[in-house]
Amino acid sequence: MSFLTRKIKLLFAATSVFAVALAVTVNFTDACRLDNVSVDNESINNWTERFDMLATGPVVGQPLESLASMLLSAREIHKVDISVSWPHTLEVKTNEFEPTCFLLDDRTDILFGLDQDARIIPVERISPDWEQPVITGVSAGTPFGRAGDSRMIILVRLLQKLRDENIDLFRMIDEINMKATSYVKVTLAGLPYSLRMRLESLDEGLVRFVEFMSRYRPDLDGVEHVDLRYDNMVICRK
Repeated sequence: MSFLTRKIKLLFAATSVFAVALAVTVNFTDACRLDNVSVDNESINNWTERFDMLATGPVVGQPLESLASMLLSAREIHKVDISVSWPHTLEVKTNEFEPTCFLLDDRTDILFGLDQDARIIPVERISPDWEQPVITGVSAGTPFGRAGDSRMIILVRLLQKLRDENIDLFRMIDEINMKATSYVKVTLAGLPYSLRMRLESLDEGLVRFVEFMSRYRPDLDGVEHVDLRYDNMVICRK
């Protein structure tokens, strides 16, 4: 027991010495001084003038909240992410959003991303994941604003939930057409027919369809669409 106690004390002492040495290195030497600021991968030469809240001191302890607030005051900036690239650089990324799905504007045929808050994101501001569904049949609206159609926030939240809980089923979705007001039309990869279902139960409807196909293995040759809007009933229209 005494051996373990001595070992724990030595480990604690070594950890304390390391922490003190790290603090001294960061705060009282030039090893971790802020020398560079980059915005969207572009190095800012006059960063001390442009961002006067920053100083050529330790990277740790810089007023990052003040920097973010200043950047967000610009009309064209809607999101700011700041990280430290050791040992001398602050990296700032603006307007980088992670889309839940894509939206093809039915008026302009321009493709946008949609995040989980139904924000319209220009494709050049994201890294496309082409396994995500494409929403059609609606207008996009203003870039970086919220989608004008109130149904979109419901849809993206359901898709986000489906992606978190059943990624394979999420990736099977090719297209969700929202032109009709009483249902959504879903196209799954590899199927010649579409699915009709209620928007508010989209995720449940997809799971129900997979269970229906697995349990009954129906012959759906020549079927135009499968209607899943009604409880305890699946309607196949030829």
